[in-house]
Parts: sequence; C-alpha cells; structure tokens
Amino acid sequence: MYGVLLSFAASFAVVAMADAQQLAGSEWTPTEIAGAPQEEDFDVFVQFGSENRLSGSGGCNRISGSYQIAGEELSIGSVAMTRRLCPPPLMDREKRFVSALEAAQTYLRQKTVLTLSGSDGLILMKLRQTDWD
Repeated sequence: MYGVLLSFAASFAVVAMADAQQLAGSEWTPTEIAGAPQEEDFDVFVQFGSENRLSGSGGCNRISGSYQIAGEELSIGSVAMTRRLCPPPLMDREKRFVSALEAAQTYLRQKTVLTLSGSDGLILMKLRQTDWD
C-alpha cells in the first residue's frame, strides 16, 4: 500500500514538474487585454522563469513575482513592481496588464499563443510568444 502511495506521489510530482515546464523559459507579449487589441510593444512582456518565478515589464515598470501551474490551472501571486511614473496611457495599460496576470486562474498554450482566463472562464488576456524557442 505504501509503495502504491509513494508511486502515486512520485507520478504527481513528475506531472506537476511537466506542467510547469509548459511555460518555464518562455517570454510573452500581450496582443489583447480584456478584449481590447494591443499594439505590438516589446517593452510589455512577461517571462516565466525556472523555479516558478516570473519577471518582465509593464512598459514603464519592471515586474516580478511567482507562479504555480497544475494541469491547466495557473496561479500568479501578487506582482511586485518598481515605482517609476510614466504618462497616464502607459500607466493605464500597465495596470491592465498586471491585473490580468494576477487574476489569471487558467491558461491555454497553443504553440506561440497563450490565453489566460479568470475563474469565470472569461478570457483576461492573450499573449504571443516572443522568444521563439
């Protein structure tokens, strides 16, 4: 019985690691936030790094935080940001970008397109992969 439980636990750990690897090492820029198309701007991006850390830029400020993946579920903790001031349109876009990241509950990766959705299943943001690997 204990062997079966250990085998199950080991299998679950391997699956969880494989899930995290779906995004680890990739970089994304938003193409749509809350249904509104976004201009292609490589200053706005998120990188999903190893050890469940993320970093990037909202276009004005640097961002960092943590993330967890289990199957199709995605959990992003509070995103920390530097405190630079920029013109209101940039700050508004940055706020929408970070809010969408923090509200994400599920993700769907289809090759170079990443879709983040909220707990209600509505799409929060679509992103395009920019690191090409």
